[in-house]
Order: sequence, then C-alpha cells, then structure tokens
Amino acid sequence: MAASIVAEDVRRLLHKKGLRLTPQRLLILQVLQEAKTHLDAEELYRILKERDRRISLATVYRNLALLCEVGLVEQRFFAGSQQRVYYEPHGSEHYHFTCRKCGKVIEFESDLIPQVERALEDKHGVRVERVCVYFDGLCSECLAQEEDSMPERVTLDELRPGQKAIVIRVGGDSALRRRLMEMGLVTGAEIEEVRVAPLGDPVEFTVKGYNLSLRRSEARLIEVEITSSDHIPEGE
Repeated sequence: MAASIVAEDVRRLLHKKGLRLTPQRLLILQVLQEAKTHLDAEELYRILKERDRRISLATVYRNLALLCEVGLVEQRFFAGSQQRVYYEPHGSEHYHFTCRKCGKVIEFESDLIPQVERALEDKHGVRVERVCVYFDGLCSECLAQEEDSMPERVTLDELRPGQKAIVIRVGGDSALRRRLMEMGLVTGAEIEEVRVAPLGDPVEFTVKGYNLSLRRSEARLIEVEITSSDHIPEGE
C-alpha cells in the first residue's frame, strides 16, 4: 500500500488545484490508507458511515472522482470485465494478481510494464498517461488444491483391468488415428480394460458395448482420464 498520508501535504496539493481539504476528503484518504484490503466505493461508504453518519454515498463517489483526478487516489480493476472498481491511495507503481477461485489479491512490483510503456512512447510518439493491467489465475494454494482434485490422466496402455476411463486425445499419424477413431476411440468415449494377454500384449478393452483388442504400442497413443479405479488384481 501507499506511504502514510500527511494531512498538510494533501492540503497543499489540493490548494494548488484550487480545492479545499474537507473533513470528508481527509476521512476518505485515511480509511483507504488504513484498509487491510482493497475497497470499492460501496465498501468504503459502509466504513465511512460508521465514523460519520452524515456522509452519503453520492458524496463518496463525488470525492473519489475528485481525488483520482488530482492523483491522490488510484482506481484498480481486478477482473477483465472492469465492472467493479477498487480504490487505493496513490503510491509506488505496482500491479495485482487476483485468484479467480478464492479472490485473494497479491500485490507485486515489476520493471517490465514501464519498459513496455517507454517502448510504446518511443515507437509511436505517444504519451502514456494511464495503464490498466490485471493478472488473474490461481494462487499457489488453490492451484495445489485443484491439482490434488484433478482426475488422473494416463495413456491407455497404463490402464489396469477393471479401471474405467474417458478418452481425452487420440494420437498417431493421420491414418492410424482415423482407424482408431473408427473403432470407437473418440474423445469422450468411455473405455474399460478387461484383460491382458498372457505375454502382456495385446490388451483387451470394452468400448461402446463391444470388446476391442489393441497392441500396447497403439494404446500408448491414446490419452485417457481415469474415472474409476476398481482395479481387479491379476489372477482373480
């Protein structure tokens, strides 16, 4: 977050713009500075209302716009839709990563984006006055949870008798891929390993209601997602 707000510094800056430092403006800046999280206008209003019951939502919006205009407050967007605006005091240039699952916001600094700004200005002769950059995805905690819950993906030759799976991708050259798909091995098809030949090759599967034998070299070209792991031990 930004450095501490000094009322006298703010007063001088507003005075240069022909504006006054009203109690409402100072209170808005103080609440934004003290906030442990990013606030939108309505969240800010709820906090302000606890300190000054006379303040209105319209006053909050009006003063936020003014404080943004003079550079004391900055708008932030944490989603591509830009439907929700967050506010924070002006400070060192930094950027935000938002976890699309848990909503966690991570602040970080980078020298790369200012380099892009300078390159744009040099190449096209423009002046960049504002940059809106957002990053989203999964934070490390949510990524770990998602990876733990993801179904296991293997190639068909790694399936075991009794295991069921869904076909994800069929590889191989075009002729072989076409032949395998004509045998029912298409994306989304459910397949189950039935048995393995005594010497380990070929392997028999059930797909679309009929049995199919494939060489392991062929089965190795098919990526599947395991849906049931009711493995039948060999010999049973």
